This record gives sequence, C-alpha cells and structure tokens, in this order.
Amino acid sequence: MTIPIKALSEPFAANLIKQRRGNFGKKLDYAEAITVIQRLNAVMEGAWSFTIIGYRIETEEVIVHGELKIAGEVHQQFGGSSITRNAETGVMLSLADDLKAAASDALKKCASAFGVGLYLYKDSTPVRTPRPRPEPPTRVNGNGNGNGHLTQEMVGTLLKQGQEAGFSQADLIGAAKRLYDKPLGQLTVVQAQDLVKDLIKSKEAIRA
Repeated sequence: MTIPIKALSEPFAANLIKQRRGNFGKKLDYAEAITVIQRLNAVMEGAWSFTIIGYRIETEEVIVHGELKIAGEVHQQFGGSSITRNAETGVMLSLADDLKAAASDALKKCASAFGVGLYLYKDSTPVRTPRPRPEPPTRVNGNGNGNGHLTQEMVGTLLKQGQEAGFSQADLIGAAKRLYDKPLGQLTVVQAQDLVKDLIKSKEAIRA
C-alpha cells in the first residue's frame, strides 16, 4: 500500500490550530494530538498503530519513546513533558498526566515524519527510517526542535557525552538549573554547548 503523503500533509483547518508562547514571547502554532489522530483516522481509515516503546522519568521532565506504523513503514520519536508540580509544595500533581502529554508529543512528532502537521514545525524535515534500520545518533550541534530547544534525541546525546566526560546526569541537570534555571529539555543548542564547557572548566579548576 502506498502511503498517501499528500493527503496526510494537507494543512489543518484554521479553527484546529492552537497557539502557545515560545521564546522571546513569540507565539507558535501547533495542533493537538486529537487533531493528528483524526487526520490519521480520516486518511488511513484506522490502518495505523502507535506503540509506546519505553519511557523514563527525569528530575523535571518525562520522556516517552513512541513508534508510529503506517502501511508497513515505521517512524520513531521521543516526546517530552515537564513534570507538573504544586507551586507551593513542589509535590508532583499527576505523573500519569505528564506521561500522557509526553506520549502525545511523541505521536505528533512521529506523525510529522509522515507529513501530518509538518508545516507547523518550522525547522523540521521528515526522516524516513524504515524498520528495523536504526536512526543515526543525533549530536548536540543541530538546530534544535523548531522552538530553539534541544530535541529529545539531543538531550539523550548530551547525557551520553556528559557521562563520557565524567559528569553524571545529576551534574548536567544541576548545571542547567544553576546556569539557566531550566530543565535540560528547555535548553537551546548553544546553551547546552556552553553548559558542557562550563562543567569542563569547573572540573579543570578543581584539579588545578
């Protein structure tokens, strides 16, 4: 079966497009997960499946690894969501809801690789990766996820590179909080690079 990319890629009706605040007060357009699901159902008549491959819980965010399959072709992506906490006590409100939001994010990113809502991602380009061929590792030197932030792949690569340099995940998370008051997933590529440089410089200063 040939995947109807053209039909999947049709822009959504204007009333289905939502807006959220991005960097520097800029408003960004996005579609909700239900809108993406409705497009998949309408075009593919239900002949698609989405699977959660795994997830992990970080200090300030949850990350879900999802897989979308259409007509034998598979795309995998990571979705993320900040952990929602009580403003006064800092206690997590609902980890299940945070995981659900991250799963929705993963689904939308996977669907964009088939063209669904792709035009809403300013700097995104679909990477066609048929299963079981794995995607090449993403280095922390790209353009981010279209909002100026690191993609989830970049976060994973940053953690790996930090470990190779002798820094734990807690070191990286702490440095991000100390330098930018942000979780790793909300850093820009430049900030991530500067974060690593700062850690290395601090480590060298201690040795000296």
